[in-house]
Amino acid sequence: MKTTIVLAVDPGRGKCGIAMASPDGDVIAHEVVNRADLPQWLVKAEEKFEPSLIIIGNRTACNEIQQTLQSQWPDVSIRFVEEAGSSQEARARWVETHRPIGLRRLIPRGLRTPTVPYDDLAAVILIERYFGGKSE
Repeated sequence: MKTTIVLAVDPGRGKCGIAMASPDGDVIAHEVVNRADLPQWLVKAEEKFEPSLIIIGNRTACNEIQQTLQSQWPDVSIRFVEEAGSSQEARARWVETHRPIGLRRLIPRGLRTPTVPYDDLAAVILIERYFGGKSE
């Protein structure tokens, strides 16, 4: 049986941040997917879950991502969320949650650089923005 989720995508030219949440907004998982691999990722994902809602950041490459997602799930509602500042917020969150080891501990927090892509955290932020700003 497929799990019903909310799917958030932080679109980019080279890679996309993906986050999955329960229908009430609790984040279940997140990952970074190369943009070229997104169609294959969606086919594999369709075997496991079915989105009840798709959230897309409204800036870089959002229209192309929207078309890709609509071709996979044509009946699922898509909402755009303001993504201004989400990458900076995601970077700060990565730095906050990944404590440095060794000599990196000596680098001030504001100067630390993530060692891996953090686009998935930007997708998590899109979910938080959507559910935080949602009026019921």
